[in-house]
Amino acid sequence: MPLCHPDESAALLELKDSFIKQCGFHGPLPSSLSRLSNLQLLELGGNAFSGTVDFNMFLNMKNLYSLGLSANMLSVLIRENSTTISTNASLPKFEILSLGSCNLTTFPGFLRHQYGLTWLDLSNNSMHGKVPKWIWNTSIEILDIHDNFFAGFSIDVLPSMSLRYLDFQKNNFMGALPIPPPSTNYFDGSYNELSGEISPLFFNLSSLQLLALSHNKMSGVLPECLRNTNHNLSSAGVTQMCSFGSQLQVMDLSYNQFHGRLPQSLLSNCLELKVLKLDNNNFRDVFPSWLGNLRELKLLLLRSNHFHGEITSNSTSEDDFPSLQIMDLSHNNFSGVLPSHCFQKWNAMKDFDGRKSSYLSIPINVSTSTTTFQATYQTKAAFQAVCPVTITNKGRDMEYGKILEVFTVIDLSSNRFHGDIPECLGNLRGLQVLNLSNNMLDGSIPSSLSNMTQLESLDLSLNKLSGEIPQQLVQLTFLAFFNVSFNRLRGLIPQGNQFSTFDISSYEGNARLRGLPSFSTPPRASPSASGSDEEDNQDSMSWFKSNWMTILPGFVGGLIFGVAIEHLLAIDERIWFIKFFNIGVVTKTKGRKGRKLRRTT
Repeated sequence: MPLCHPDESAALLELKDSFIKQCGFHGPLPSSLSRLSNLQLLELGGNAFSGTVDFNMFLNMKNLYSLGLSANMLSVLIRENSTTISTNASLPKFEILSLGSCNLTTFPGFLRHQYGLTWLDLSNNSMHGKVPKWIWNTSIEILDIHDNFFAGFSIDVLPSMSLRYLDFQKNNFMGALPIPPPSTNYFDGSYNELSGEISPLFFNLSSLQLLALSHNKMSGVLPECLRNTNHNLSSAGVTQMCSFGSQLQVMDLSYNQFHGRLPQSLLSNCLELKVLKLDNNNFRDVFPSWLGNLRELKLLLLRSNHFHGEITSNSTSEDDFPSLQIMDLSHNNFSGVLPSHCFQKWNAMKDFDGRKSSYLSIPINVSTSTTTFQATYQTKAAFQAVCPVTITNKGRDMEYGKILEVFTVIDLSSNRFHGDIPECLGNLRGLQVLNLSNNMLDGSIPSSLSNMTQLESLDLSLNKLSGEIPQQLVQLTFLAFFNVSFNRLRGLIPQGNQFSTFDISSYEGNARLRGLPSFSTPPRASPSASGSDEEDNQDSMSWFKSNWMTILPGFVGGLIFGVAIEHLLAIDERIWFIKFFNIGVVTKTKGRKGRKLRRTT
């Protein structure tokens, strides 16, 4: 519905506060809105207002300290050369100004003299250049400029001692990472072109709750926490312990070029840490079992690095990773047998509570001098921050912008694990995604996996598993994806329930399986597996030769008999051909979702 004109109701002219955020209003803003000269707070964000708005219409509201126009379909026109707006004395004294998604192309110059400004939202616009240096002369506490085209800040060390929240993700920032003041609670510089190392000064941020720097070009090693951080103390031979991490809840350094080992002294102090994303870097280390002491950790992503060795548990703890829900160690160089001792300790994956239907959320509360701001990390609700997580599910890399509170994942694929799949894995009854593909696992598939009644995706492909597929797996009524292709399985494929929905691609590459589904997809090329070797190719070659020799006499003796035998073996011949010539197809889908924010007063 359209917003009524203020001149239609005399009582409106006496209004001091007007808060009509997310109320479904649409159409243009009435020009007579400027008659509300007594307004102190005007919040119109999150509606469907459209058209062009001359910012001068708000200048008659001398008492206006909070103006919100974000998240509409407006184009706000700020005439910097107008006599009215260039005369600083005639402007309202803004404390809160939200101009997100207002089609702005330049940084509003009139803010230069808004010394009382504490909250500024210029997100989702088309502003270029650098953020002006004079913005730090204000009392800025919350600065949101994400989704623009800014190339950087005008200075490397941000001087504002009042800054609490800084979001400049999805811009074109280049060069070194800017250093925020120690007061900062929320720092997000993801999806930029930042490069170089993280300065040791960055790890003096004792108030930091969220650090997100994903999808940049940063490199170097993460420093140890214990170091000389004060030049005066250093000259006196005194070593100072940094207090970084005491309040940290989220650290996301994924998709960069960091290398070296994970500094235990830096991260073991982060006792409030809930999310640690270090995937798609060049870290080279053994499994950081000491992270198991972080009792609040829910999500651990180490995929696509150079971690190696066996996965060990923390011998000093009886319940490693007690809150862990998502563990992704895929695409590394881990070896040895699967860590049954760890599976027995990961208690958060053992239970399923269907009442927890909300989305996994981590509130970052920021109290400023004028309001309480909350950015909720990875949630369902609109106008709240969302962090995507890439997980291999149903055979593809899928990006999850929102994760349910009960979502549980173990991904150990594309490593060098060997030996049996332990029976105790079935104790993780709350697990929903299990990916052990592309390893060197042998032995049989344990029937205990049928205890995972919430399992939706099970990928055991590209291993050396033998024996039969347990008939008990038919009990997994939520199973939507199942893949045991390119193993050494035999016997009858389970029938009924979800197994009636899986096509031949789930089973190809197992010459001795019987009861293949009558419907099928085109033969799938097998990707090169870390567990494949010359013995597999030789076995396939000898099988093909021996079977062809049985077909040949039948073909000579009678064309019909030979064709019938050849038809029965046609599928396995195609599989041999694919594996012998090592044809592979890898499909990935990626996406990303933006972040939004919510403010409560």
